[in-house]
Amino acid sequence: DGSQYVISVDSTTDEDNVSALGYDDGGGAYSGGGLNGPEGLPNGKTSLREAILVANNHPGPDTIAFNIPTVDPGYINPDGSRTSTSEPVGTYAVTTNGYYTVNTSSAFPLITGDLHINGKTQAGYVSKPVIEITGGASGAGSMTISGSSTVIESLDFNSINASRVIYITYTPNISTSNVIKDNFFGVDVNGNNAKPNSGGEVISI
Repeated sequence: DGSQYVISVDSTTDEDNVSALGYDDGGGAYSGGGLNGPEGLPNGKTSLREAILVANNHPGPDTIAFNIPTVDPGYINPDGSRTSTSEPVGTYAVTTNGYYTVNTSSAFPLITGDLHINGKTQAGYVSKPVIEITGGASGAGSMTISGSSTVIESLDFNSINASRVIYITYTPNISTSNVIKDNFFGVDVNGNNAKPNSGGEVISI
């Protein structure tokens, strides 16, 4: 239907176990849902990559919200340590509330519809991004927007090797009202230390 989905990302993994339409049930099977997505799904985890695919398959406007727990392997503690890998204090950026690293292996799926990716929804957000998007392989972590009314808000894109970190393709009367706001590019989540992107432009239209 055309009602709004609020799709909750609850994992820093980069999985894309999407079948056809709907929402992750943990086994790659998806199903439809209502205003806040399907209810009662068993222990599934939804990555940002999967959430974009779900939004593309849904006809109405969509919001991607973040609800990643601090037990997630991608969580960096406030003191800059990472529990999941036993990395010590100061290995990563020291922050007030900790942050979450999404380490990508390829470009995100093409964003085709009316979508708001809202990093401010993640617990711990105050005034700076707490969702870090990183790459490594060519193009990994980059985003391309082909539709209209897409908002990408409050994410930190760094260490991405791509000709464009965010590319808005232009089609007259289609590619309109897209907004990129309150994001960091090429720095850590504090905005203080360089973690440069390489290969080209930050935002291109």
